[in-house]
Amino acid sequence: MKFSGIVWKNFKFGIRKYIAFFLCSTFTISIFFIFCNLSFSKEINDFMNRAGMGSEYVFSIMVIILSIFSVGFISYINSSKNKSRSKEFGLYMTMGMTYRDISRLIILEDLVILAASIVLGIAVGTVFSRLVYMINMKIIGEENGRFVLDYRSYLLTAAIFIVIYGVNIFITILSRRKMNIKRLMTSDRESEFTARSHSGLAAAGLVLMAVFASTSVSAAMSRDIAMKRIPIILAIIAGMAGMYLVISHITGILSAFVKGNRELYGRSLLNLSELKYTSKKNANVLFLLSILSGMILLCSASTFALLSISEKIVERTPEQVITYIEAFGVNRFEEGYADELVRESGAGLREHFRYPCTFANKIESVPASPADKGASQSPAVPVCIISRSTLHIMTGDQLAIGSGEAQILAADPLAVPSESSLKEIEITNGVITKKLLMKGTVTNHNFSSEIVLGNRYILVVADENYRELESSNKEFNGIIHDIRVDKWKKTGPVFDRLNGIRDNSNPLSQHFTVFGDYAGYTLMRHLYSNFVFVTNFISILFFASSILILLFRQYESTDKMAKKYSQLRKIGVMRKEFRKFIHTQTGFLFIIPLILGLFMGACLMLIIQSIMGGNDLYKEFWSASAKIAAVYIVLQLIFSRAVSENYYKGIINKASIK
Repeated sequence: MKFSGIVWKNFKFGIRKYIAFFLCSTFTISIFFIFCNLSFSKEINDFMNRAGMGSEYVFSIMVIILSIFSVGFISYINSSKNKSRSKEFGLYMTMGMTYRDISRLIILEDLVILAASIVLGIAVGTVFSRLVYMINMKIIGEENGRFVLDYRSYLLTAAIFIVIYGVNIFITILSRRKMNIKRLMTSDRESEFTARSHSGLAAAGLVLMAVFASTSVSAAMSRDIAMKRIPIILAIIAGMAGMYLVISHITGILSAFVKGNRELYGRSLLNLSELKYTSKKNANVLFLLSILSGMILLCSASTFALLSISEKIVERTPEQVITYIEAFGVNRFEEGYADELVRESGAGLREHFRYPCTFANKIESVPASPADKGASQSPAVPVCIISRSTLHIMTGDQLAIGSGEAQILAADPLAVPSESSLKEIEITNGVITKKLLMKGTVTNHNFSSEIVLGNRYILVVADENYRELESSNKEFNGIIHDIRVDKWKKTGPVFDRLNGIRDNSNPLSQHFTVFGDYAGYTLMRHLYSNFVFVTNFISILFFASSILILLFRQYESTDKMAKKYSQLRKIGVMRKEFRKFIHTQTGFLFIIPLILGLFMGACLMLIIQSIMGGNDLYKEFWSASAKIAAVYIVLQLIFSRAVSENYYKGIINKASIK
């Protein structure tokens, strides 16, 4: 038989390894392509920009998360594939194959798998992209969108995965540089000796996790703490480092606890020795699974909770309103028309307030030096300006703004306008120009500043500066309408009628929207429903990946565990006892990541809820989150049992054959 024939027979014998790697890669690439194409969709991006609250970055963040996940997941399954081929490489070397020959073989195989995975993954992604797009558009209430396969999705997907595979091939070649025939042929008989677990390091890990937990609780109690990026990031890093130390040295704590009871120690000796080996050798895998569990809970539980409490979020506002700006010919309804619609809807008209405003069509930063001249901060749409006195009437706030000064009233605390970082600005309404000293940003939840949804902020100036701007160009003046109602849930027909008669040919119509509690609730429901769809998609991917990682790990160790079972059987260990032993070991691989994932997810949700401004809805938020967590725990336990039983049967079959 020719050498090429031997290589081909070995390839056919190990075809399961290649198929598993190929299918996992194809699945990952197809999911990445689908989300990449969604991130380039104009209709979805327009909706996300309109929703605000940082949602415009959701799909970009998801693509980044999937990129990071793909690096870790594909690297792991590639490493598992190559590790399981150690004997095969050793056999090739005994037949005279050199390091260069094996490197060529690895490169050729991986390039074939790479090309096939990318082609099939993109093809599958292309087929299912339209379905996912249509579901997404239906969820956000934009069913008239036009599906487009963006060429950038193809280029980005191919580029990302060519780089990932290229790096993996390079690392594999380097790792094989020191190949040794003896070590390759006896890799399955390596000693299971591992360094002693240190209970002190485990305790240090618990302390770091406690620091993370206490920081999360502090952030939950104070939104100011939650918005401090560096301390929060450091706390998250400390928490993850603590989780890794606990995973690596948890058997030190378990041994110290069990040794206090001799009878229990005797019964647990076999399990403890195997747990020690498992926790040390699989520390990286357990850590990865813990992060995946935490991300699953964070994605699924938090978004589902936000969707569940969206109505309560609306109802916590002190006033229920319909609000819009009448300016530049936009929203110019007949006098009393909006009031009549409110009465007809049964929403209960209380008051209709009208506040004067004016606009600036250009904002520039004042250069600190001649070299900085021309640094423009011009907004996409005119910026609404009100006086300090008008703000006091509208919200009750009294800002200390003097002549020549300005302050920003923001609608979205998560999307701070770039102008807020400027020390001095220059504004104009086409007639006069004013230089103003900036005094920062203020957010007032009692004021529905979503009426300027296009740029999400209002500029507040001193009364005398406002009068100058107002009188200089009357075409730029407008009116802020604030209609108070008793029953916001009945105002749906009002929004439909008002939006139906608006002049949509005016390019500013899309920016000066008719807004209010009902419109905000509808937008929120669409947005959070979309979050639930997207994050659950990611959660299913992560969950499937965690199961696959465990299956790969068990597939690698089946031969070694079969030999161990044969040895244990000779000293009187019964099959029933060995089965219990396998269930314990597999349960450890599931339970530890589950517990640490719950911890990580809970801490991150505390921080995120505070950032989102939901500190007054803890009970409702955590009640909804607990339901998702319970479902996830049950699923993990079910899969743990199924995987454990499958692993046990595989070991018994291997041992019987031998």
